[in-house]
Amino acid sequence: MDIEDVPSHRPAEEMMECESSCTSTHTVVQIKPSPGALGQALKNISAFTSIVLEEGVYEEPDPLEISVDGVCISASPHNTNPVQIVSSFEPTAGGALLRITGRGVKISNISFETSAVPASASQNEGEVKQARLSHSCLVVESDSNAVITKCNIKGGGGLGIFVWASSTPMILECDVSECVCGIVARNTAAPVLRKNTVHTCRDACVKFAGEASGVFEDNVVQDSFEAGIVACGKSTTLITGNTLRDTKGCGFLLIEDTSVTCSNNKVEGSHVNGVQAGEDSNATFKENTINGSEGSGIVVHDRSTGSFFKNTVTCTKMAGIGVRDSAQPVMVGNTILSGAGSGVVLVGQAGGVYNGNHISMNKCAGVGLKGSAHALFDGNVISKNEGYGVWLQDDVQGTFQNNNVEGNKMAGLSVNHRASPNVQHNTIKGGQQVGLLLQHSAQGHYAHNHISGNEAANVLLMGSSRSTLANNTVCRSPGGGVLIRGDAFTALRGNTIERNGRANLAVLDHAHPTVEGNTIQDGEGRGVVVTGNGRGDFRWNMIVNHGLAGVYVGGEAEPSMSFNVIACSGASGLVVEDRARGRYCDNSFSGNECAAVAVQGKAGPTMERNVVVHSGRGGVWLGEQAGGVMVDNHVEDMPQAWRIGPQVRCKVETRVEPLERLLQMVAETKSTMRGGRQGGQADNGRVVMVVHPCEESIVLGFQRHSSSEGMQQEEFPGADEEELPDSSLPIF
Repeated sequence: MDIEDVPSHRPAEEMMECESSCTSTHTVVQIKPSPGALGQALKNISAFTSIVLEEGVYEEPDPLEISVDGVCISASPHNTNPVQIVSSFEPTAGGALLRITGRGVKISNISFETSAVPASASQNEGEVKQARLSHSCLVVESDSNAVITKCNIKGGGGLGIFVWASSTPMILECDVSECVCGIVARNTAAPVLRKNTVHTCRDACVKFAGEASGVFEDNVVQDSFEAGIVACGKSTTLITGNTLRDTKGCGFLLIEDTSVTCSNNKVEGSHVNGVQAGEDSNATFKENTINGSEGSGIVVHDRSTGSFFKNTVTCTKMAGIGVRDSAQPVMVGNTILSGAGSGVVLVGQAGGVYNGNHISMNKCAGVGLKGSAHALFDGNVISKNEGYGVWLQDDVQGTFQNNNVEGNKMAGLSVNHRASPNVQHNTIKGGQQVGLLLQHSAQGHYAHNHISGNEAANVLLMGSSRSTLANNTVCRSPGGGVLIRGDAFTALRGNTIERNGRANLAVLDHAHPTVEGNTIQDGEGRGVVVTGNGRGDFRWNMIVNHGLAGVYVGGEAEPSMSFNVIACSGASGLVVEDRARGRYCDNSFSGNECAAVAVQGKAGPTMERNVVVHSGRGGVWLGEQAGGVMVDNHVEDMPQAWRIGPQVRCKVETRVEPLERLLQMVAETKSTMRGGRQGGQADNGRVVMVVHPCEESIVLGFQRHSSSEGMQQEEFPGADEEELPDSSLPIF
């Protein structure tokens, strides 16, 4: 709501009359300072009278009241010193120095000062404060539309100006100070307050309560103890273009059911929270600037909702934006920069919508969620934070989509404990550590994300995490593509994992992933590494075009690999060594530089029904201590189709097939080389048999829907040489 959207509470001609000088039709009364002089004049005054006060101090022994219409009070234009009106009576609760009920009243260039309600020995601190809040320097009530201009109001520890009932005053260019609260509007009052300075208040400088509306514009609010501006009740005031400085507690405190609109304000200097919205408030807070909060820039709590658009929050000591309890705000297009804490933090059962925000250069995480928080984060830029880009803990849920998470010093997205988010269509790139990190018992669904160029690894899954990664692109990390550790049971389906500097996919420790229908390609290091006590089910994957082995299995790993295509490796297609075991069935091997399959050390794999079409240096090589079972495999009839060491313990059935038979197998769809994916999986490409242009043999080719690009020049640890057969065999 803009200023021009606020309806006038008086006819246009009446506005002009109130804002003009007292007309020549007024009766003019000139008064000199003496005790009770003004009070006596007001008792006998008639409508449309102008009172001109000569310079000096007017001590009033009784409260003053203007109940007739059209009264003007001003300082004489000939004065060289100010006019001061002070109370010499003892103030009482509910009392005032001056009470205005008449319409068309105009007061200008006068100083008003009252003293505080005295405290009795029987009153506690709260009772004293309440009594002083009920005593005012000026009160505007009834349906008065008074205009008060260029006046100084000192509240003496009570209220400065109290506007209530259905009054609609204009208060312009006044200085209000030394109060418990400087200006209070309540009931259905609709004041227009412009270009005032409200300062040195023990509580709030300005307060809107009840169903107050009106406009608070271009004012300076400073030096309060609890808050600069408080909006409560069902107030709907437009608060715009103000500067709030050194407000100690909060710049804005929005509570109860208020739905005020706050726009284009500045909160600066010493304060804890720039904005604190609580209870059932539903404010609109837009295009404001908050700088240097000792706490947070914006705090939303309790059941508060509200809309926060295009605000700038900088240099906070804690979270730039903090949301807690059951609050559900809408945050759109805000900029949160350079905080000493995190950018946006949600705790408790906080939720809401966070769209199009720019969250950058904060000392901790860009976004952090704890407890049972759940929210929609859509289309945000989360970059260059010194902690995590996004940090999810405890039992957090929610949806994170279309965000750009870039260049953060720690993980781009870290999911911990039992958090279970839905993460889709995000870009997570250029981080100094890991792109996507899942640990502890983290869960969730991660789909259609582009994860690239993160230094340590693009994806790291640890602990006992249970998650699904589907249809993501994971590429261009100098450290590695996807690394699965601990006891993680993760499902990888339909992903493209490519052009990573070390292994495209590595499974370590006791991890047991399900890896189905992925394209794993174009890596400088190995395609797939399974080592330690790694397990896992690997089915229907395309593992092609790697600088080293297509698949490496070591340690005491025992994976199950079936219906995969392993082709065009710079070393062997499949290497199984150390004491590794596992089942390798119905896979297709082609175009690998060294052996299609190399079994070394004391490894004991079970290999059945695999097809080897090879134009490299050999088919299946078994080192001298190799164990396991090799039956019903189909190897192209070529020199060194089988190389078997002298002490092999493996059960071997050395079958070779002519190319014509392999072609027939393809035609009869008895081989995984027939193309597509098994089990109804989506088809991102197909495997075909093609004639090599320079040789009289047929090799395996892979037709993809998208072409690959350049590759990084890094390798997985320990993979800096080609995998070679056992030392008892010739070295190739």
